[in-house]
Amino acid sequence: MCYIFRMTVGDLADHDYWLPKTRWFSPRLDVAAVATILELQETTVRQYAARDVAGFPAPLTREGGRNYWSADQIFTYIDTERPQLRHRIPRLYAPANLNPAVFLFAERLAVQRPFGVNVEFAVHHWQPSDGRGPIAVAYPAPLDEPAWDYASMLLEQLPAVSAVAVVTNEISLLPGEHGWQAALGVAERGHPAWAALRFKNVRKHVVEMGWYHLAHLLGHDLPWWSASLRDLNAITSWFPGAPRQQIRPRGLFYNESMLRQLVTHAPHSDAARLGDLVDRINRILEGPAIGDELPVGEETERPGLVQAAEPLYRLPEIPAAPDEHELGWLLHQHVPDPLAADTAATTVRMLRPLEPLVAYVAHIGPQRGTLATEWLSDSVAVSAPASDELGFAIARQAVSETERVTRYCKHRRNPLTWLVETDAGAVYATVGTKVPATGHLIEFELAEHSAFFRDSNGSVWPLPAPARGHYYTSGYAGTGPNNLYKSVRALASDASRNLAALGGHVTVDERSPLWRYILRNEPPFALNKAELATAVSGCR
Repeated sequence: MCYIFRMTVGDLADHDYWLPKTRWFSPRLDVAAVATILELQETTVRQYAARDVAGFPAPLTREGGRNYWSADQIFTYIDTERPQLRHRIPRLYAPANLNPAVFLFAERLAVQRPFGVNVEFAVHHWQPSDGRGPIAVAYPAPLDEPAWDYASMLLEQLPAVSAVAVVTNEISLLPGEHGWQAALGVAERGHPAWAALRFKNVRKHVVEMGWYHLAHLLGHDLPWWSASLRDLNAITSWFPGAPRQQIRPRGLFYNESMLRQLVTHAPHSDAARLGDLVDRINRILEGPAIGDELPVGEETERPGLVQAAEPLYRLPEIPAAPDEHELGWLLHQHVPDPLAADTAATTVRMLRPLEPLVAYVAHIGPQRGTLATEWLSDSVAVSAPASDELGFAIARQAVSETERVTRYCKHRRNPLTWLVETDAGAVYATVGTKVPATGHLIEFELAEHSAFFRDSNGSVWPLPAPARGHYYTSGYAGTGPNNLYKSVRALASDASRNLAALGGHVTVDERSPLWRYILRNEPPFALNKAELATAVSGCR
């Protein structure tokens, strides 16, 4: 990690800057809301306003015969006239005259998920100048959820802080430059009047607030790390005024080591070539994975928001995608460490150019059709080191947790197919969006999680997948049956066609015999040469 020095922007802001970015200073509270906050009757609030009771704020505006106050007015009144109600003031409220907060320290913490592994956080501790106790700002490692729940969990772990604000990847529909700002999940001690303030409770004890509520309270440019740059060690090393960090991109399902570890398993003669290929793939994956380096809607740093990090790439530009020959060579690499193979397989499957080779893993059950049985008869069992090929890891990932792999197989007619057999008698086979068939499709069969066809030269092949993660179903009108119809039509013209490139070139003719058959019959079923010829001939 290295640093690039930059200027700070926080000292450019004055109080007027914050007015439209928080809810504290605009007239949003009617009589009912004020009464709720102050624990008074509405008639009492009206009387206070009408009689100009000493210390009670005059309405900020009057519209349609109704009075409206700002939250700032009511909280100032509580602070000076009704201190017993200070627990009603939200912790992130900031009056206009606060001095900047003091940055105390940073640490790493973990929270136990209800199910699964711990969630780790980098936590910044701040001491605002209002004397109401420290605040913790928590940045989660990349997550597959918004992270709202963890604010209250962290508050329990941090008895010395008055509130925890968890940085989420959500946006908050609050005042901001474009009508929204980055959302925070806030948990705090006390009993603030959130309902009266119309803030959204995203969980029982967690409230959604905007980024600039926190920035205004702390009086600092708060650092933002995009989800792909959430290096917790880097975040804990940050301090106010720190130079912008350069960080290798990462994510919930990606970091560069997932593929780079393959180089350590490669023979010396392949190491340089493999390292180059891995770096190219990583750079391709990192390009679209980064996304915005600032929160949604923010195009530049501004008072209260500073970009703390930017991506550090091994390759400055996104290279050309590897071709099928290179990717086939990669899938043939021997990876004897199952964990390394599994993580590498997860990463490489994110690469769209892999689709022609591997787009789906077909589950061929013990009860098989004629074509499936014929195709499997050409498979050959292999053992280590051949069974250590990376392609087998992709097939293994589809195996049910209740099954155990008992045999690894390759196919005589397609070396770019990897099969694993389990103790349940099932076979899991990788399938791309094309196969090396010739001629045209003359018959096919569909099972629940697999499909096969015969080409006009007599060879049987798995029905190629229509796209990554998609396959075929029947018996209803939907995506799976649509894909089956289009694929059969396309392969009936050219059995070697790459179905990923099919696009809208084939449309469903709902009056055709083939579509009606697919619509009315659930798997398993088969259409032989004569039946298929009749069904396809009726298609427009």
